[in-house]
Amino acid sequence: YIFKHPADGYYGIKREGKTSNLSATIYLLLFFVTYIYWIFETNFLFNNHIPAEINMFQQLTTIFLPFFLWVIANYLVCSIRDGEGKLSDVYQASAASLLPMIIAFPILTIVSKGLTYNEAFIYSTLLFIAVAITVIYMIIMVKEIHFYDMKPTIGNILISIFTALMILAVLFIVYLLLNEV
Repeated sequence: YIFKHPADGYYGIKREGKTSNLSATIYLLLFFVTYIYWIFETNFLFNNHIPAEINMFQQLTTIFLPFFLWVIANYLVCSIRDGEGKLSDVYQASAASLLPMIIAFPILTIVSKGLTYNEAFIYSTLLFIAVAITVIYMIIMVKEIHFYDMKPTIGNILISIFTALMILAVLFIVYLLLNEV
């Protein structure tokens, strides 16, 4: 339902309880699996990862760390800036926002097998469309979950990204200090 009517789908997540943390976790794991499939199986012309050199721990942190930093930072910022969303709402809606990429990764992988380097614009265009739709869904998600207008939504997203970077910096500093002890 989120594909056809994203605003109504996020309203259903927030107000009607149409999803759960389990389904959001399944979406997130499905996103990770399709991402790994995309990395391992994409044609070498379009893939800058060498399958033998892929570190799974690095891929786990590449996907899960930014996602959970986004969820926590967005919830914290919205709780200060009069947002209406709960932490579970932000988590569920953020996971549901990844659906375009869940669909796009296998399609991109299959398409890459039949394209030549001269047709790379097709692959790049499909990837750009999938990422753009995901970003649009994230913007709509913040707007609907926290019941903002568009201008506070954009400000909230920028502050959330800054907050996520600050959380990461603090964690890095704590790690370095504990390493010295």
